[in-house]
Amino acid sequence: MSGAYGLFGKWLISGQLKISEGDISLLGQRVAMLPTSFFVEMEKTVQKSNSPTLRDDVYLWAWKIAYLYIKKFVEEYGLKTFEERYKWGMDIASLAGFGDYKTIDYHDKEYSYFYIINNPIAEAFYPSKKAVDTFLRGINAGGGTACHMQIVNCLETDCQAINGQKCVFITGTERAHEKFGVSDLYAEQLDLDYVLPQQKEFLRKVGLPKV
Repeated sequence: MSGAYGLFGKWLISGQLKISEGDISLLGQRVAMLPTSFFVEMEKTVQKSNSPTLRDDVYLWAWKIAYLYIKKFVEEYGLKTFEERYKWGMDIASLAGFGDYKTIDYHDKEYSYFYIINNPIAEAFYPSKKAVDTFLRGINAGGGTACHMQIVNCLETDCQAINGQKCVFITGTERAHEKFGVSDLYAEQLDLDYVLPQQKEFLRKVGLPKV
């Protein structure tokens, strides 16, 4: 976490992070501090809803937010290589308050395989029989898309809400998920037929990061 804390200090010293009455801004983007109970209640709504698309709408919302957020960092700092983008993305993710991100493996334009410990959302649902990180999967996938420079989506292969210890994610292409043998998780976590067309249209409008 020292790298992440150093990044936070750098933003403050350089004036890229500005805090004033009623306004917190980072790289010209206004941000807001919310209690994790907000995201816990959001997930409860997703689980209780009879809507066939609410889960995927929440995922897409998070995907778009994270994509634009990381895209801004990539362009601002001229992060030309995948390794640079990935490191920055992981540091920023660990500062967001959703837990501490730890890398297992990654490959440019294919996948990022990692886990999170001390995830407050999953902790709130323990013990559960299923994974609960709809919003966080969207965040991971949106940030991952800005890092991989192509659409990737996130599947949660294990969850702290179930095991009480950590959440495990594979953010990757459909082909990568097939190689990992986790494609069956799409059935309960993500409708690609609904999500992919919207992701493609969104990228058509806003473009990939310019570095």
